[in-house]
Amino acid sequence: MTTVQKLKSVLADAPDRAELEAELAHLRDEIERLAGTLAEDGRGGLRRIRRDARASARSLGRDLRHAEDRALATVRDRPVESAALGLLGFGLLLAWFLRR
Repeated sequence: MTTVQKLKSVLADAPDRAELEAELAHLRDEIERLAGTLAEDGRGGLRRIRRDARASARSLGRDLRHAEDRALATVRDRPVESAALGLLGFGLLLAWFLRR
C-alpha cells in the first residue's frame, strides 16, 4: 500500500465538517449545562454554609449568656472570694507586664 493510498484510507474514515460542527455544538451545550449545575450547587452550598454559621453564632451566644449567668451567680453567692480572685488575677497580670 502506497502512502497516497494510506492517506486516502485515513481521510475516508475521518468525520466530515458537519459531523465535527455538530459534535462541537453538543460539547458546548454540555459545558453550559455543567456550568449551570455547578453554579446552582455553589449557591446551594453557600446557603447551607450561611445557615450553619447563623446556627453556630446563635449557639455560641446562648453558651456565652449561660456562662455569664453562672459567673454572676457565683459572684453573688461568694462576693469576697470573687473579689480576692479578681485581685489575684489583676496582680498576676500587673506583675507580668512590669516584668517585661
